[in-house]
Amino acid sequence: MAEALTLARPYARAAFSLARQGGQLEAWSRWLGFAAQVAVEPSVLQLNGDPRFDATQAVALYLPPDCESESLFARFLGVLAEVTRLPLLAVIQLEFEQVRYTAEGRIEVRVSSAKPLSAEAQQRLCTALSRRYGRCVELLLNEDPDLIGGVRIEANGEVIDASARGRLQRLAHALVQ
Repeated sequence: MAEALTLARPYARAAFSLARQGGQLEAWSRWLGFAAQVAVEPSVLQLNGDPRFDATQAVALYLPPDCESESLFARFLGVLAEVTRLPLLAVIQLEFEQVRYTAEGRIEVRVSSAKPLSAEAQQRLCTALSRRYGRCVELLLNEDPDLIGGVRIEANGEVIDASARGRLQRLAHALVQ
């Protein structure tokens, strides 16, 4: 994954730059999302590296229906096809969104909890995380009964594990030492 991210990052930043210059951040997000879904399809993965599948065919396959074939996005896909980077589209899309969130002063935070969080708890968590990161927080909520209780928060590569399972694991590790 680290290698894929290293390869994808410059393309994601280039895509962000092109989208921002054209005032099309929302459209590029949508288009990259579509292309990323195509890229992870098993039948499409088999086409990668097939010499009978040329760049023009690849662009046509990955191009969203609401995007013109002469657009800057289509040319971007063409470049990816020429340098055999189309399989990286899912990673490029994720990195594009991270760059976009940073530019817009937002941060995406994944919150896992054993039980659903109340609206009040979500608001308190959002407020606390906004203060911590100095940005507007967008919560992505997930239920994980294995946590037993508490929450596990992931943002910007940082993990805050305040779950019962995490505490038990740390305790077990400390006892073994």
